[in-house]
Amino acid sequence: VFDAQGLGHPLLPRDRLVRNDVRLGGPDGPRVLLVSGSNMSGKSTLLRAVGCAVVLGLAGGPVRARGLDLSRLRVGATLRIQDSIQA
Repeated sequence: VFDAQGLGHPLLPRDRLVRNDVRLGGPDGPRVLLVSGSNMSGKSTLLRAVGCAVVLGLAGGPVRARGLDLSRLRVGATLRIQDSIQA
């Protein structure tokens, strides 16, 4: 279960922060989060905020959200080290 209310990226300043509600898992929650949108619309920032919240929450640290329900889960990531507009 990952259920965040008012989730924000922990490194963004307060005046530029956009908060989102994100819910995954549980008996009634969705199992997949499909994120789409135009370039520079905050997709990567949202996904990074979710990742930071999971890692910080599981470690017992502060999370930048109004509320967070979090169960034990395995964290995984795929990072691209090279981007190509042509590829």
